[in-house]
Amino acid sequence: MSTPFRPGSASQEEGRKSREETELLNENEEPCRPVNFPWEKLTPFQRLILIKILRPEHLMSAVRKFITEKLGGEDIYRSGLNLKESYKESSARTPLVLIHAHGVDLTDTLLQFAQELKGTTQHVTILSLSHGRAAKAEDLVAKALGKAEQWVLLRNCHLAASFMPKLCAIVESLGSPVVPVDPEFRLWLGSESDTSFPIAILQKSLKVTVEKPIGLKSNLLKMFGYSGSGEVTEEIFEKPDCGPWWKKLLFGLCFFNAVVNERRKYGIFGWNIDCEFSSSDFKVAVMMLENALMQQPTVPWRMLRCQIGDVIYGGRVTEPRDQQNLSSLLHRFCNPDVLRDDFSFSSEEPCQPMPKSARMKDYVCLIQALPDDDPHELLGLHPEAMRGFKETQSQNFIDHLMALQPRATPASLMISQEKSEDELLMGIVSDLLKRLPLTVEKEENTGTQSTLKGLMSSPFWEFLYKNAKGHDPLIHCVLLAFLKQEMERFDKLLFVIHESLKDLQLAIKGEIVLSQELEETQESLLKSAVPPLWQKYAYKSCKPLSSWVNDLIQRLNFFNTWAKMAFGEIHHRYLRFIAVWKRAVPSLHPDPRRPVEEERDFLGGFPARYWLPAFFFPQAFLTAVLQDYGRSQGLSMDTLAFTHHVVSDTTECNEEELSIITQKQLNIVRRAFKARDSTHIGVHVFGLFIEGARWNHGEKVLEDSLPQELCCDFPEIHFLPTKISTDTPDPSHQADSELYTFECPVYQTPERLRTLTSAGLPSNLLTWVCLPTKKPPSHWITMQAALLCEKNEQ
Repeated sequence: MSTPFRPGSASQEEGRKSREETELLNENEEPCRPVNFPWEKLTPFQRLILIKILRPEHLMSAVRKFITEKLGGEDIYRSGLNLKESYKESSARTPLVLIHAHGVDLTDTLLQFAQELKGTTQHVTILSLSHGRAAKAEDLVAKALGKAEQWVLLRNCHLAASFMPKLCAIVESLGSPVVPVDPEFRLWLGSESDTSFPIAILQKSLKVTVEKPIGLKSNLLKMFGYSGSGEVTEEIFEKPDCGPWWKKLLFGLCFFNAVVNERRKYGIFGWNIDCEFSSSDFKVAVMMLENALMQQPTVPWRMLRCQIGDVIYGGRVTEPRDQQNLSSLLHRFCNPDVLRDDFSFSSEEPCQPMPKSARMKDYVCLIQALPDDDPHELLGLHPEAMRGFKETQSQNFIDHLMALQPRATPASLMISQEKSEDELLMGIVSDLLKRLPLTVEKEENTGTQSTLKGLMSSPFWEFLYKNAKGHDPLIHCVLLAFLKQEMERFDKLLFVIHESLKDLQLAIKGEIVLSQELEETQESLLKSAVPPLWQKYAYKSCKPLSSWVNDLIQRLNFFNTWAKMAFGEIHHRYLRFIAVWKRAVPSLHPDPRRPVEEERDFLGGFPARYWLPAFFFPQAFLTAVLQDYGRSQGLSMDTLAFTHHVVSDTTECNEEELSIITQKQLNIVRRAFKARDSTHIGVHVFGLFIEGARWNHGEKVLEDSLPQELCCDFPEIHFLPTKISTDTPDPSHQADSELYTFECPVYQTPERLRTLTSAGLPSNLLTWVCLPTKKPPSHWITMQAALLCEKNEQ
């Protein structure tokens, strides 16, 4: 798959290109032995088809090469808006419609063009349209027509649908010879692509499409004004008063601005919460850099990082982990190393030293020499995150192509015999009703209390709780109260599910009216999605319906098993208390002569390992562990914190390797309740996944994940409650250690902090786990490495 991709009519000169220039599908950018396949006999379009099937992440790169070969590469890089050419083609009676993408602000671009063309911006009047501004916009255009050489920019026309008929009339009047119009008058209309924008205006106007630059290369070319106006002009670039390092620092700032904006398209792997960095942030940063270099003889690195990272760009960031990410990225582009002649932003790219006397066109040539595909190291992203994004981008490209095709249904599809929608839905509902129990604990008809929830609500529990002296590790354990609350939440969820499914069955049969909630449930079930009604009462999850139901059943099994064990231990404790009471010993305090049995009884009522993703609120579970330890030791919760130890035990792996999927599902309950540890201080949790990294069991450190592996299983972790120390750490011990400590965030879902939290629900961020690593924490912060309670199955 590594032989060169060339057109069928490629010349021998093209065929003699170096292998490094023509390889397209090499894995990990390493040369590999060519496969004996007749690529030369395939047409360029046939090669695109083969790439789409075998390596979809390379499709967009192959499409760009295909377009370059057939049409030329002039339109490949949308690096800026060239208003000069559009202005020459326009006239006073023809408005210019600037159709731009969401988030693009054209005000500064137009003002900069006006300054270059006229030497001033006094003749430009700008108004942002919205509700109630129609009369002001109409009056503004009328006044401008009565003056000489006036420009009017009406922004956000897509937000003023009620004003569009009047705007049509204004455009119609401009075309009338009766209305006098100054030859230098221009009407600029800025709008996003919207159906409310009148077609009549589009037909009578000069249309200019403005899109955001795609890729680092296009971002940098846009900033340097390649084929258009950019933020960095010759006047800004040539600043002799700013010292000899001005150009290199300005170029580093441009690179930083391009990186932070380009990371946005990678979703949670770029930023936890999307940040709206604007061109004004870059312009203010350039002004601040200029002032700092003019006022001080040396480069004030610390002040630059503070003002740029914490104030200018940091003001857009609202999440602490994103702030750390921003600071780590800025440090790569704002440090003394960037002033070296042999410095390169990426170790994968050859260094091209720029002399101090280099001009702006030299830097543009350097940008043009950058690779078309952004290196993951340059963006600070995980390579698999970029691969996944490219696959999604390729699929969206194919979907758009398919949408352009005629929507004719083949005759063979129209006569196919398939189940009706109601029959399919009834089958899904019946299957769910059979698989899901009514409650977590099954009530037995024995005449006595047989469930833990019922026992803890009965007088027996009150009697035991009051008569236990001191801190009983079973009766007074906070985790039992937490378990009861969790089971109540699951019982409520199961009740909602069963009621909605039964009502849906009746609605399909026509016995009751199909309400809006039932209609939403019906649509969700047909789309294999979790209905909104269930999500309202359920735990946080991003799984599709099938995986969500399987996961729910496993959670119910975990809590049912825990409840049975706790019920058995409490019942055993009650019987022993009665026996002691009959011997006239009115105390439930643990007998010091039998410590081994008491410890065994305590451990028997609780899991040896806790499946952390099973809980509605894992934060409450961890709080309960701290609270229980604090009560037993007589310590306040404010003085306690968790220390973490990853248990890299591989003795049980052989059993689980028998079946990758089925065995894991069956072993969740067995893993939680077998092979008890000798100590019961703290808790052992399992079931987490690591995204953006992996755990090295041999060296017991965090390291980069394997190729084509973004998310993998993580070993169990021992959460050990520890009293917070006020002693200052000994620096000699830190100097001897070659390991760093990375505070890894733990999120409940793969969406991390992208979803808004409902009222009353805690944040998606559960806690932090300290993990040893040989690489500095900044590496994992920019990689967005995190522990998750569930994998992304979308």
